[in-house]
Amino acid sequence: MSIEFLPGACTAAGGPYAGKVGANYPRNQWWVAATTDEVTRQPMRRWLLDLPVALYRTEAGAVVALDDRCPHRWAPLSSGWLEGDNIVCGYHGLRFSTEGRCVKAPTQANPPTRAKVHAYPVREIGPLVWIWTGDPALAADSEPHAVDWHVDPGWSLVGGAMEAEANYMLLKENVLDLTHFGYVHRTTFKILDFDRPPEVTVKGEQVEFHLEFPAVKLAPLFGALTGFGERPIARVNWGRSLSPALHLAGQDFTDPAPQAGQRRTAAFRVMHATTPISPTRMHYFWMAGWDVPLTQEQRDLMRDTTLLGFKEDKDMIEAIQATITQDPRGLNYPEIMVTSDQSAVQARRQLQIRLARDGELNQRN
Repeated sequence: MSIEFLPGACTAAGGPYAGKVGANYPRNQWWVAATTDEVTRQPMRRWLLDLPVALYRTEAGAVVALDDRCPHRWAPLSSGWLEGDNIVCGYHGLRFSTEGRCVKAPTQANPPTRAKVHAYPVREIGPLVWIWTGDPALAADSEPHAVDWHVDPGWSLVGGAMEAEANYMLLKENVLDLTHFGYVHRTTFKILDFDRPPEVTVKGEQVEFHLEFPAVKLAPLFGALTGFGERPIARVNWGRSLSPALHLAGQDFTDPAPQAGQRRTAAFRVMHATTPISPTRMHYFWMAGWDVPLTQEQRDLMRDTTLLGFKEDKDMIEAIQATITQDPRGLNYPEIMVTSDQSAVQARRQLQIRLARDGELNQRN
């Protein structure tokens, strides 16, 4: 099966909230802007969906997100500093409120009434800061998807963030098709039995896959972290693309013959949050957790192994993006799908639906 829509190939519809050519990301939804510990009283710049954004906290701790471009001479506001809750441009000293309104211009009695910057709706939930870069009027009736386990104190968690030189959909499709594990991650995760396509379902705009495995010896990392060791353990692998911004996945383990006094089940969860920087760059925020208590040594093992595996994914998708970018044939090259690609195919279709809806909204504005 061949498909016309390829990563990075869609041109966003026109309108005041549209992206540039090649931007295959809908704006009227929530995206992860940062982790909570990244945003402080020191203003920071972050490029999100082709936009420069200044992020900082008020004295009360609330997150503020403004266009990082002073309307006077276009200097980055993030290169300035805070006075109370106002941000001061480091070029000529214009001051802006958390709503983006200019409240002071040092060389004149009254600030210019047209001097303002866009203030983006934000939400801070658990370890993540979310941003809405589309029509702000639509954000009031929408909330980011909830992730219950990443705010549950009973879970053992690790996480991190990185950038990748690739379109964000390349990573989305990577985590929707785990048959790459036996090849890309053959020496790290050592999970070699993703050798058949999962069951794929579409629920609304969400895409899910589900695959059950009989009781066998677990990969070394999972045997060590669950405490099941080398005993045969059954498992269920699943993944759920909730939006272009967020993918949740997990493994549920069951010991068919538990030892006396030992737990019979264990659960692993992972969150993949992808936010475009541009059509060929992305932010990647991840978090992984177990519902079993882990020692610091076990947490370090999970973090180190996960980072090695994610570097393997990063190297692969960056190589794919470089090929698309540098090969003069670009996207005009056959893309042949196999049976295990059904979840990625459905995710592309759902993305097209969201992009079309964005285009309709932009035409009405």
